[in-house]
Amino acid sequence: MLHDNEDIKMRDASFFVFRGSYDRLVSTFINKFVFSSWHPDIFANYKRQMGSTPVGATLRAFVTNYCHDFGARAVHVVPQKRHLMPAYYDQAIIPPRVTLYADEMFGDADAVAAKFFRSRVNAAKYASTSNDEGGLVHCEAPELRERYLADGVAPPNESFFNNDLLTNVKQAYQEDYLMIENIYGAQQRPEVDRG
Repeated sequence: MLHDNEDIKMRDASFFVFRGSYDRLVSTFINKFVFSSWHPDIFANYKRQMGSTPVGATLRAFVTNYCHDFGARAVHVVPQKRHLMPAYYDQAIIPPRVTLYADEMFGDADAVAAKFFRSRVNAAKYASTSNDEGGLVHCEAPELRERYLADGVAPPNESFFNNDLLTNVKQAYQEDYLMIENIYGAQQRPEVDRG
């Protein structure tokens, strides 16, 4: 792992795990606003920036109104490129291929997961399928919470997929998408957002 610039100079190769910006925002919305109501850091920042609490927010309102002007936003929505050390990266590992890469590089993905991800902070149980077909972008957080409590599972990220919102995300997070394109090239860039 890289800890400082001296570590960077000593490495033959470097990689990072990249999560598609759209998927990341859906996950943030679900984990912070739907499941963890009154999550202190992002709730306080949202209220300070938007002038209201995110209690009745929809994914669409969260993305279009809050997820930009990143200098003043909670760390959960800041582009991933800004979290990385300034270095040349040979590869970006994009889920769901993380387990495959961990097996190849370390021999045992389960052991790596146990070491670095012992207890999941956002351990929500997600459904594998849904009939909502992207319609949940307009659903308010309290309604989603009620559905989760009634069903016992959260809707999958695909239930929140919307092409218009993806266009908005790609514009706001263009530095992340460009970073992936710079590693893989425009023609070979893997799809990073599901839908």
